Amino acid sequence: MEWMPSCRKENRVKVLLGYLADFFQSAAIKVHNDALVLHHVRDNLRRIEKHSTMSKYLAAGADIIKVAGFEK
Repeated sequence: MEWMPSCRKENRVKVLLGYLADFFQSAAIKVHNDALVLHHVRDNLRRIEKHSTMSKYLAAGADIIKVAGFEK
């Protein structure tokens, strides 16, 4: 039967699912430790998706201020 995965493939899937579960668990703990609620994270992601032009301002390398002299 071609549609039946081999034992090796089945084991790889189980290992990958374990990695994914660990990743999501650690991500949820990190978000929780940062005093964020997943609901708020989802809301923020929806807002970013709705206003995609804001992504350049929210990027990791974005300038925080527009006028450098303002900070002095």
